[in-house]
Amino acid sequence: MLKTTQEPLTLYLTARQPALGTAAVEEIDRSGLLSKSRSQLLFHQLDITDRQSVKAFAAHLEATHGQIDVLVNNAGVASKGSAFDSHIVKQTLDVNYYGTQRVTNALLPLIKPEGGRIACVSSFMGQLHNIPGRALRRQFADPDLTHHQLDQLMSKFIQDVSAGTYQSKGWPGSAYAVSKVAMTALTMIYAREHPGMLINAADPGYVKTDMAPGGQSTPEQGAFTPTLLAIGDIGDSSGMFFRDCYPVEW
Repeated sequence: MLKTTQEPLTLYLTARQPALGTAAVEEIDRSGLLSKSRSQLLFHQLDITDRQSVKAFAAHLEATHGQIDVLVNNAGVASKGSAFDSHIVKQTLDVNYYGTQRVTNALLPLIKPEGGRIACVSSFMGQLHNIPGRALRRQFADPDLTHHQLDQLMSKFIQDVSAGTYQSKGWPGSAYAVSKVAMTALTMIYAREHPGMLINAADPGYVKTDMAPGGQSTPEQGAFTPTLLAIGDIGDSSGMFFRDCYPVEW
């Protein structure tokens, strides 16, 4: 159930390109979506592949607000067409995995240690069954998996793709799938490390966007489950993978 607070919220929308981010904020303002709640939507430039950009955003939030309640990790990329090589893998991981890790690590000290939330927008491709190799699946699902071990798995994926041995090593031929599995595994690690917070991953569904023009759901429909994880009534659920507002097997 999406039972949210009645207090006005200060929300930040971020984008790499200021013109696009500002236009999105203006469009939402014109829609009147936030007017009834008296909430405020602001724009701040953020490129999660750029350490200085991430550092600047964290510094702004700390100086302006001191503490934050919620982080929604929604940035993601996917390559077009059937091309698959180490360059594509590195580009995809740099946003979907390392970028998520980079911004989360920077903002974690600002998130309320008791009651704060992190919602990571993963994908149906981010479930373990998308990894063909059983040994790899066991490593991703290890309840004691560390950040270092997960980073090593990503380095191994890049190496195996470069060497042309990724299939024999149990990897799929999809940089996006591996990046989202890794993102989900990362979410589980954060949840274990911060038991006072509610930290979960979500599959928004196949949403029609610039990245996925063939999507079947609207952006509004895709946003519902991540919004639930961010500000809705989810009890004490943490370290889970949600779809259609319910936890499902990762």
